[in-house]
Amino acid sequence: METDIVESASPSDPSPAHKLHWKLAAAAAVLGLLAASLAYLADKQPRANWLTRPAPAGARLRTGTSFQTNSDSNTADVDYTFPLVNASAQTIDVIRIGHDVAGLRLRTVRPSKPFTLAPGASHSVTLTLHLLSCADVSTADEPLPVEVRYQATTGTMQISLEGGGSAPWQQFATQPICGHT
Repeated sequence: METDIVESASPSDPSPAHKLHWKLAAAAAVLGLLAASLAYLADKQPRANWLTRPAPAGARLRTGTSFQTNSDSNTADVDYTFPLVNASAQTIDVIRIGHDVAGLRLRTVRPSKPFTLAPGASHSVTLTLHLLSCADVSTADEPLPVEVRYQATTGTMQISLEGGGSAPWQQFATQPICGHT
């Protein structure tokens, strides 16, 4: 009497289709983690090109007519406060403002978070700059870059700030420390 021996998979052995399913699920999980890590790192990297993106068409910002400066000769810090006004027909999201200029390092910007300006609305902005060298403060007007989102387009605008009389804003703001005339 011959006996046929039939190999059968034990209940604990997964089928080839089941093994493939788990391999695909593991690969998807790894890819998901990789994508999340890249997105996190991209968000943490400075966007060096923000200064070179053109301003969105139709977006208009201006400064108000009142501005204020405050300086501390002990720390060589200068605060420059001004109203930023949306002169556009639609809402503008202000993403970031300013950068270092000749002789001055930008320390902080208040508000520190992005904000939204409705048409015609204004928001007070304060730049805190650290004076590096009075001799290096530019005698030419230094426009202020402002990264904005307008009608789903992001770009950078350059705005002029007020100074005192004919002096550019950075000369006016540092005058109490440097004695610019």
